[in-house]
Amino acid sequence: MNKNYALSPRCKTAILSSDTYRILLSHLRSHHPDFHIHSVSGTPRYPDSIPLHDEATFYDYIIIKGQRYQAYNAVGILSSALVEVSLPFRCENGLANAENIHCGELLEIFQFTQSGRSFLYGRMRWFKPWDGERDDVWKK
Repeated sequence: MNKNYALSPRCKTAILSSDTYRILLSHLRSHHPDFHIHSVSGTPRYPDSIPLHDEATFYDYIIIKGQRYQAYNAVGILSSALVEVSLPFRCENGLANAENIHCGELLEIFQFTQSGRSFLYGRMRWFKPWDGERDDVWKK
């Protein structure tokens, strides 16, 4: 399989934070329902369920299509971790009919293996538009 990305050579193996672990467990359960996993401190939902590993390899950056994306938790520079992502908007029939632009902060890039399956993730903190009242600073 041809990779469309490259990971930084500098990496470290560490324990997932409790927030990342919880988010990852929830994501895997909803997007991979055939993958029966549970928290190491939780009760299994299925007889064949296995505890989710809490250790992962963290990378400083990833290069996708020639563009470098740095993880804030690795480099500590917010301006280097800001990303803009174009995601397809899916309608009820599952077909993409438009694209949504999302901006956020890339917090972590990590990879872990569970039961022979390897997963690579970027944990994001997404920006949300402000819909409340605000002063128009450009009119002053």
